[in-house]
Amino acid sequence: MIEHLKSTYPEEGCGFLIGKENTVFTTLPAENKAKGDRRRTYEIAPEDFVKAEKFARSSKFEVLGFYHSHPDVGLYFSKKDEEDAWEGYFYLVVSIDKEGWECGCWMKKKDTIEKIKVEIKGG
Repeated sequence: MIEHLKSTYPEEGCGFLIGKENTVFTTLPAENKAKGDRRRTYEIAPEDFVKAEKFARSSKFEVLGFYHSHPDVGLYFSKKDEEDAWEGYFYLVVSIDKEGWECGCWMKKKDTIEKIKVEIKGG
C-alpha cells in the first residue's frame, strides 16, 4: 500500500482494504479517477469496487474499507472524506510527503465519524 501511494505522489492514491472482521490481510490498489485536482481529491470507479468485491470473495475475504493518501497536507479526515464515507467501512488515510508517511483510520458509525486505533504489522 505504501509503495503504491509513493508511486502516485504528489497526487492522492487510493485503493481497497481486503480482509475479514477487523483484520486487513491485503490491499488492492485502485486508479484515482477524480476529475478535479488529484492532488487534493480521489474517486474510485464503481467498476473497480465490483472488481475488488470479486477479488475479495474469491479469497474468502471481503472489502473492509478504503485507503487514500493526503500528499503534503498532514494527517486528518477531511470534510469531504466525512461526506463521502459509507457506514461501517474503514477509511485509512496516509499522510505522505518527501520525508515519510504516517497513517490514521476512521469509520462512520450512526452518522458519526470515529477515529479507530490501528496497528500495522508486516512489511
